[in-house]
Amino acid sequence: MTRLFTAFLFLILALKCVGQDRVEYTSDFTFKDGVYLSFQDFKNNNPIPLTHINSDFDIRNPNYLTRVLEQDTVYYYDNLYEERSVLADDLWGFSSQGRVQIAHNLVWSKKKIIKDIVFVPLNTIGKVCFYAAEQYVYRSLLDSPEIGMFSDPYYTDESYTRERVPVFMLVEFETGDLILSSQSIVSDFVTETVYRLLESDESLLREFASLPMKQQRKQAMFFLKRYNERNPIFFPTSN
Repeated sequence: MTRLFTAFLFLILALKCVGQDRVEYTSDFTFKDGVYLSFQDFKNNNPIPLTHINSDFDIRNPNYLTRVLEQDTVYYYDNLYEERSVLADDLWGFSSQGRVQIAHNLVWSKKKIIKDIVFVPLNTIGKVCFYAAEQYVYRSLLDSPEIGMFSDPYYTDESYTRERVPVFMLVEFETGDLILSSQSIVSDFVTETVYRLLESDESLLREFASLPMKQQRKQAMFFLKRYNERNPIFFPTSN
């Protein structure tokens, strides 16, 4: 009987999600406060609400979520009011006072095998999201720095030093894939990425491709911003 009830409840929740109205995203869109277990939770504007988080901290404190995420593990109640837990480092991000913060790994590893996680603002939200962060760079005493030169962020070879440098990140809204742009947003890597991202907007892609390579490098991010303007994204109005 319990299994039938649970299955029925999930069916109702699924039907509710399917029937949701969606609204075009604008800068005044309000994101619900809470923590995102996954990128899909962000896309659905469906975080774990503050009231479902099991914590001894004062929920009225403006820095409540920051305090919660300073802990190794976050405890919360799911839709069936069963207690669950998740490592803070495994969260996709959170929203506080309507602003989205994304989990960024200072060690470049898509699988996050090695984690050194910080939460940073998702500055631009659109078909392609942007955010600024930092990344560990291992600088050889003889060679130039390279991102991801070693997979171990605590590598201690005396011939190398570790430092944090600014990087620019892209997030594809359709898939949630992260793209590391390297230390400079004006690079061949970004230009190649723009070609791929603009594939669904043929006229914009042709305009970009007609530019000399030097101008492509300079205007790559400008074209991604235009791409966002021409290809709006939508979020559910309610959950």
